[in-house]
Amino acid sequence: GIRMLLIVLAGGLFGILCAAMTNICGLSYGNEVRKACFSRIMGMSFEQTDSFTTGSLITRVTNDVSQVQRLVMSVVRGLIRSSMFLIAGTFTLLSLNVHFNIVVACAFPLVILDIVFILWKTNPLFTILQKRIDRMNTVIGENISGARVVRAFIQEDTETGRFNEANGTSVKSALEKSAHSIAS
Repeated sequence: GIRMLLIVLAGGLFGILCAAMTNICGLSYGNEVRKACFSRIMGMSFEQTDSFTTGSLITRVTNDVSQVQRLVMSVVRGLIRSSMFLIAGTFTLLSLNVHFNIVVACAFPLVILDIVFILWKTNPLFTILQKRIDRMNTVIGENISGARVVRAFIQEDTETGRFNEANGTSVKSALEKSAHSIAS
């Protein structure tokens, strides 16, 4: 019983350390990518910046980098946990019966196919969602930069409607993506 308690305590401690180190790794990586993106945007020519919308550039520096940051955190956490579970699980499975390696050999390709299928189905939905977030950021940027003009011409209701429409389509796309991912 004492050995089991020690193993549980060690597992909890290593879980906390894994989460802390993963967050430090992901946040540091996100910080460096944001700096690089901002530096790159500031070094663009007028022609290059005109080819993007303001909302698109804002999305790249904020939302996209945050998603990459979460990806790095998930991958690091997943690699650590998955490799530990894979090694410990395979050892335990094979210590029970050597013939269980056939089960592992059959299950592994199915797991890989499942991951590829989910990525294949959700990627187009992510592209649509990204364009809608760009649109919403463009509307916000236009309203912030032209706030005095909007007020001067009493266009608050019109601009609020534009934002509500852009935000609504963005939320609808995100919900559809989530529902589609769950259904897959």
